[in-house]
Order: sequence, then C-alpha cells, then structure tokens
Amino acid sequence: MNTFSVISDETTKNTMTIHADVYKNLKSNVQQKGYVRFGLQIKEVHFQSVEEMNPQELHLSANIIKQLNLPEVADFEIKIIDNEWHIGPYIGMLIAKKEVAMVEKLKKLSSYVDNYQRINGAILAFSLEGVGSNRLQIKGYMYNPKLKEWEQG
Repeated sequence: MNTFSVISDETTKNTMTIHADVYKNLKSNVQQKGYVRFGLQIKEVHFQSVEEMNPQELHLSANIIKQLNLPEVADFEIKIIDNEWHIGPYIGMLIAKKEVAMVEKLKKLSSYVDNYQRINGAILAFSLEGVGSNRLQIKGYMYNPKLKEWEQG
C-alpha cells in the first residue's frame, strides 16, 4: 500500500487535493465530493486533482486538518471505502492509569516504534486519566517519526 504525507493547505477550505495520476487511478471510486476520516472524526471535503504536486502528498485544507486533529508529522496509508477516505493507521496504546506514570513507561515503548516505516500513521500513548469522552479527545503522547521522539499533546 502506498503512503502519503499530509500537507496543510491554507489557501483552500474543505478541500483535498491529490496528484492527477493518483486521481485517475482511483477515479472509479472518487467523486467531486466525499469524506475524509481519521479515527472517529469524519469531515466532508471537495476533491480536486492537479499535475504540479508530489504524487505522494495529499494536500488538505488547514481547517480540515484542525477539525480531524490530524498530525502532520506522520506518513499515512489511505483506504477508500465508497466515497470515504480513511487516513491511518491510528494506533492508541493505553499504557497507564495516571498521567504521572506515563513518562517512565514511554521509554519501554521504543521497541514498538523502532520499525516505524513498516507501520506508519499516528501512534498515541495515553493514560486512562487522559481520556476525555465528552469531546472525543485523548491527552497523551504522539510519536513523531521525524524527530524520533514522543511529543505531549
């Protein structure tokens, strides 16, 4: 499966831009409007294709990236089901009951991210205390594959 970097586009709203060749290969499944999903979040977008971009990039409007809480530091795989683009994987690991215990436990997770290129996607480590069901958000640490470290967020 191909991986894509997600690039924030400040010049558009509610739009996903893909390379024209990628669009042609997927055209039977892709309409002008569709949905982008990351985890439980889903947003409606307009699709457009252009020749003048890297075919391994997906340009998403900044407002969509913000609404999906999509990290821009990871490479993702895309799976299309009907007219819904699933961006992933999104892997969450419950590693502690309390937030104070997390920092020490993060050190033990290095073996899970050593081969990040085989996994890709967003990898989140969190505590039970960091789960906020009222806003569908989790407070924890996201692995940044570019810096090879865990970032709090």
